[in-house]
Amino acid sequence: MPKRTRRHARRRPLARDLDPNAARGALGQTFLRALAASFRRDGAKRMRELSEQRPHDYLKLAAALLPKEYRLRAVDLSDMGDAELTRALAMVREAIRQKEQEGGGEPPAAAT
Repeated sequence: MPKRTRRHARRRPLARDLDPNAARGALGQTFLRALAASFRRDGAKRMRELSEQRPHDYLKLAAALLPKEYRLRAVDLSDMGDAELTRALAMVREAIRQKEQEGGGEPPAAAT
């Protein structure tokens, strides 16, 4: 008569103090290290191939790697004179005007 084998390996109970976020972070770090090593090896060649063969996927990849938001550092304007502030404000207004023209539409209505 053949020996009976266990169908399932003995399961270890999960540790009650397991932190899923810490585990996910550690896994993420390991993955990013492996990804960086792979990219150092032949990443530039693969990126070039992707951009030539599937430009839409190349663009998706680039967009996915960009930050979702930009954080601006606090800027101290107290040492700027009135003339310098006026020039800076004019530059900002011009940049906004150009951006609105590129969008082809009116600026968004102010919230009331």
